[in-house]
This record gives sequence, C-alpha cells and structure tokens, in this order.
Amino acid sequence: MADAEDFWTSFQHDPRDPAVAPMRASDADRDIVLRALGEAYADGRLDREEFDERVAHVTGAKTLGELPALLVDLVLPTPPARPGTQLQRATRDELRERAERKVAERRRQAWWGALSWSLICWFIWFWPGDADSFPWPIFVTVFAVGAALRASYDIEGKTTEELRRLERKALEKSKKTQEKELESGED
Repeated sequence: MADAEDFWTSFQHDPRDPAVAPMRASDADRDIVLRALGEAYADGRLDREEFDERVAHVTGAKTLGELPALLVDLVLPTPPARPGTQLQRATRDELRERAERKVAERRRQAWWGALSWSLICWFIWFWPGDADSFPWPIFVTVFAVGAALRASYDIEGKTTEELRRLERKALEKSKKTQEKELESGED
C-alpha cells in the first residue's frame, strides 16, 4: 500500500478531520477505502470473514467519519512526520495552542532563570562571609526579575505574535512543498 500520507490525501476531504466527519461520504471515498481493504486482504492482513465484514460497513457508510475506523489497524492514522509537515497540517486552533505553549514555556523559563541566577549569586555573596560588603547580587536579582516580568507581561499579545510567526512559517513550508511537487511533476 502507498504510504499513509498519500493514502489520506487521496480523499477529497480528510475523513480523520472532525470538522468534515459528519459530511456524507461519496462513492469515490468508499472506493479508496475498498481498494485499501482489497490490498490488505491480498497481503494476508485480513481474513475473508473480516474483509467481507469491513466491505459491508464501507458500502453502508453514510458519512466520512465512519471510514477511518475501518482502516485503523491497516493504515497509519497519522503519517510518519517528515520535517516541517506537522506545521503545514496544523489547524488554526492547533497553531494557537502551540503558540500558547511556547509563550508559557518562555515565561516559565524566565522565572526559573531569575530564581536560579539570584540564588546562585546570593549564595556566592554569603559563602565567603562577606555579608558585610555591598550586596551586589541585588543587581542580578533586579535584572532577572525584570526579565521575568517582561516575559509575563502582555501574554495575549505575545501569543498573537507567536501565532502569526507560526502561520507565516506554515505558509512558507506549504509554498516550498508545492514548488517541489511542481518541479517533480515537470521531470
């Protein structure tokens, strides 16, 4: 069988997508699944009884959402990730979630950095017993806390900015993929 990515893109609408799952399945959609089942039967991955049962389900399927369950153990539900393809396939909600995680991670790193650098500097200052000298770690602490506060400020704006960056990156990757497909088609 062709690789999973080619298989799932052969549908006019990806039946794995919850947004299109309630859409009525076409004869072309059923034919794609029937071919996959036929190949699995020919390869010996399905016995005759299971093949007949699945064929009956495919021919009786009304919506696209019914089709992936018939192939779950035959075709990878999500193709192996090639570099950059996950970003191209991501929906706007998935990109937003990814942006929110990235902003939260930056904020968490800023606060952990502030805490750890401050503690290290205060420990160094206290260790030799120079507690009577000028408390220079205050500068490190103020700078580090300032950076953490800056990372914690305007979370929504930072998320929107990161979302735009991810969308641009996905669009660029999509364009590059299309250019490669056009070039390979011309050969």
